[in-house]
Amino acid sequence: MRSQKDIENELDESVGFMLNITTRRLRKILQRKLNEEGLDYGSWFFLRILWVEDGLTQAQLCAFTGFSQPTAAIALRKMRQAGLINVTSDPNDRRAGHVHLTSKAKRMQPHFAKFVAETRTRITRGISESEIRLVKTVMRKIRENCEDWSRES
Repeated sequence: MRSQKDIENELDESVGFMLNITTRRLRKILQRKLNEEGLDYGSWFFLRILWVEDGLTQAQLCAFTGFSQPTAAIALRKMRQAGLINVTSDPNDRRAGHVHLTSKAKRMQPHFAKFVAETRTRITRGISESEIRLVKTVMRKIRENCEDWSRES
């Protein structure tokens, strides 16, 4: 029987497998932190985006995250119930609600910014800044290729 390391080495030849496993490991770290703060995983993506640009619509948030409208609606409902967001109607389009962070959610941002910085430091240990830039470039290209391919279907 082959060792776990031998199997991982073979599977590491698959970019998709590596991305998936890495994402799952990061998710476990993030989920632990979110649980400490009483948040769920779905809220995280919306918080990150709204900390950068508050007042986006649900459709815009879905475009950024890749979440479906029903999945986003569930996460946003939970966030509203937790006192993290308010949704205001768009006077020009009653179907479009703008999602705004509450003061409670805004106060969380510095705490999570510190966590994000710590996480980046720990997961990039031993990796040079030029290698990190290269990873980001490659990841953006993979994301674009996935988006292009999904539009073809």
